Amino acid sequence: MTSEYEQQMLEKMDLLLGVVQLAYAEEIKVARADLRSDAVIAAILDTCEDWTPAGTAINEAVRISGSAKRTVQRRISDLLAKRALAQRGAGVATTYRSTGLL
Repeated sequence: MTSEYEQQMLEKMDLLLGVVQLAYAEEIKVARADLRSDAVIAAILDTCEDWTPAGTAINEAVRISGSAKRTVQRRISDLLAKRALAQRGAGVATTYRSTGLL
C-alpha cells in the first residue's frame, strides 16, 4: 500500500509523463515506426505485452521473426537500453515486459 505522499508523487509523475508525451508526440511516433520496422523488435514487443519469461520471449521472437537467437538477444539488450522493454528478475527467473514507450 502506498502512502498519501507516494500517491501524490505518482500522480505528479504521471502528469509530467503526459506532458512529455504530448510535447514529443511526433518524435515518439517516428521512433516507434522506425523501431517497429525491424521484424525482430516488433516480435519482441508484441510477445512481451505483459510480463513474459525470458525463454518464452526469445523463442517466440525467433519463431515469429525467423531470426537467430543471438540476434533476438541483442535486440532485447537494445530495447532495455532504450527503456522500451523492462526486465524483472535475473537468471532463469528473468521476465520482460514492453514499457509502452514505443
